[in-house]
Amino acid sequence: MKSKKILLILRIIILSMICIIGCENDKDKPNMDFVYPLTVGNSWEYEKLYKKYELSQEEIEYIESKIRAME
Repeated sequence: MKSKKILLILRIIILSMICIIGCENDKDKPNMDFVYPLTVGNSWEYEKLYKKYELSQEEIEYIESKIRAME
């Protein structure tokens, strides 16, 4: 029972040391100099374009024949 407690304590110490050593490296820290491209008061505008074509059966057949002719 005592050896299990000692093993647990050693694991905790080893994991703590790994975390401390891993966190000491400053070169791997992310760049925090990011500036959001919008300032207060700016806004975004966008438009959505939607087109619908209504073709008759004859027009569809004509287009299909032209596509077949190109093959």
